[in-house]
Amino acid sequence: MLQTDAEWGQIKHTWRSIALLTAIVLLLLRPVVAECFWWQVSRGRAVAEGSISPSADLLVAEASREADWLGGLPWYLGLVFLGPTVVSAVPLGIAVLILLAVNREYDAASRGLGLLILFCGVVAANRAWAPTPGLYDVLGIAALWWSSNRWTDSRSVGSLICVCLIQVLWANSGPLSVLGLPVVALGVAHGTIRRNGSTESVPQSLSGVIPLMVGLLLASISTPAGVRTLVDSGAQLFPLLFVDGYALIGTTLQAPTLSFSEPESVAFVILSLMAAGVIWVSRPGWLDIAVYLLVQAVGWSSQAGLPPAAFWLTLWSLRQWREAHHAERVPTALLRMDQVAAPAAAMICLALSVFLGAGLSPGAQTRWGLGISPQLETGLFEDTLAKLPLDGSAHCTGVLETGMVAWSRPGELRPYDVPQRAFLGGRLAAHARINHDLANNWRDRHYRADGSPGGWWLPLTDRDTRLIVVPARNTKLVRALDATNFRPVVLDTPCIACAYAGDPDLTPSIVHVLSQLELIENGPWTFPEPPAAGTGRHIDLLGMMLGKHDVRADVRIAATLRAMQHRTGALRLLRHALRARDHSGRAEFARIQNELGLIEEDRTGSVSQLRRTAAQIAAPDETRYSVGDQVVDTPAFKTAVQTYVEGRLPEAIGQFAEDNPEAVYARGLLALENGQLDQAAEQFVRLIRQFPEASVTISGRNVLAAFNH
Repeated sequence: MLQTDAEWGQIKHTWRSIALLTAIVLLLLRPVVAECFWWQVSRGRAVAEGSISPSADLLVAEASREADWLGGLPWYLGLVFLGPTVVSAVPLGIAVLILLAVNREYDAASRGLGLLILFCGVVAANRAWAPTPGLYDVLGIAALWWSSNRWTDSRSVGSLICVCLIQVLWANSGPLSVLGLPVVALGVAHGTIRRNGSTESVPQSLSGVIPLMVGLLLASISTPAGVRTLVDSGAQLFPLLFVDGYALIGTTLQAPTLSFSEPESVAFVILSLMAAGVIWVSRPGWLDIAVYLLVQAVGWSSQAGLPPAAFWLTLWSLRQWREAHHAERVPTALLRMDQVAAPAAAMICLALSVFLGAGLSPGAQTRWGLGISPQLETGLFEDTLAKLPLDGSAHCTGVLETGMVAWSRPGELRPYDVPQRAFLGGRLAAHARINHDLANNWRDRHYRADGSPGGWWLPLTDRDTRLIVVPARNTKLVRALDATNFRPVVLDTPCIACAYAGDPDLTPSIVHVLSQLELIENGPWTFPEPPAAGTGRHIDLLGMMLGKHDVRADVRIAATLRAMQHRTGALRLLRHALRARDHSGRAEFARIQNELGLIEEDRTGSVSQLRRTAAQIAAPDETRYSVGDQVVDTPAFKTAVQTYVEGRLPEAIGQFAEDNPEAVYARGLLALENGQLDQAAEQFVRLIRQFPEASVTISGRNVLAAFNH
């Protein structure tokens, strides 16, 4: 049966809508990876236990009440009653419902530009599609957008109450609720101008807006923080007006950077360009320009402000594009191009969703899955700290560490501070200085360039600090702590908790962890491949499909071990990443080879051919070492090293068949990495006896003494 043009148009629109929905699901189907998750659910638990000032109850340094005190309660209740899998899927469900409503109202899928605007808005708001406060900010923008439009059309008391109730909920759950004031004010002004057809009668029409704005203002301060709600929310919108940029580094209050490792900022730029085109086509007025400039200011001021700003700009642009179509202000040629480009736009969205959702983009932290990401796993952290007699305070460098300590509730121990509350309380600069001193190992008192006193020992002592908790991924900080008397009491977790080695209550735990590190470094230990489908509270959907686990976790742990001077253990962890030809794994492998080569050069005056060649094969751009006194440059040796770089240790050991000191030394090192201590000892003993004058023999003696002591 022949289809009419209208029927074909409906079919194409349906398929493009399905493509858009599929793209959104592929983009957002992921486990919880937001670092603030445990802090939020800890606050939610405190509220469930009867607190109206959860931060003050959880932190030593905090004494005031926060406005967004209810923000963590839904996630805590969901985690307890529904489980982590459902909690991780809730933001995806909310995003799908919002986007279906947006697509239905503005018919975005029927036009190429509209579809791209909606998709870029979702990507730019990527950080908000998680169990975080950012989701409340996006929900607040969307809910106030539609409710204020309804009030503009009806001017009823019921719609006014609805707007105020939405603002009350937003103010008590989301940190950026002050954005509700311009969203409603500018939206109502636009609706009034559109309805009247001119600006002449706008002042008279806007007279009815006064009760709405007064009610909205009262709703904004209906929180435990009162009037300070607006001040705190405004400060978080433009944090650089209140504190130097260095103090914001590592927090969601730092400004976005325009790089491909942050697809959110790239998507925001593209969205802004498309929005500028839409505004130009629709004959911009002062409202369009005001919204555009405000969105740019909010979006580029902080990472937390980017999602609500992007979604507000998305809604505004789609409405303007629809109105431009209805008013026939779009040139015919552009209209045809837009309709023709719609299928291609849908395919582009699908391709980008696969690229971003599968974790293929630079700096991607996760891939398709459900539950809680291994980067946030607290099981071992909780179990270990629960056995320790702890009180006093814990210095936590960021929100992830603060949340894990607060959620674990080890004894009477409490985190001292968290960056967001420190910022609002005027303590963030001091918090950042201590973190800086820790990372640079400035223990003792000194004076900084600005004249302020430095040194981390005295302030932490005054706070009765029992633990220093740092993120495992911050290798500079981990290495700096390794040079102090603070030693880890818990390992193989997203955060490393370190206690003072002279603390009699915690010394047994320190000794236990050090013995584990010794086993990983010099013992008969190998790293078994983790389950492809995920472990604990994480379901790795892509791993289930491919049959391979996510090696990025291996690389992160290896980097931590390298920072703690346990480089052989780090190499053992990287074997699966090397087999998977993971770029980050090869880069980490090259860093370890370079560091071990520098140690050899420091002790013997030359670098072994194994370290030199392995580093050059894994990362050719790395610094090349000076040529040693015995250089083996045969094809067989290079082939064996290539096999080693690919993670195939048993095969590589057999390929080092030459009878020279470099080959014997290489066989010993690879046998050690493979957990074969007897075979490694045999090779090093042979090296010492057969080639006593070779430079690598000195390194061989040192390695043999380390694991055969």
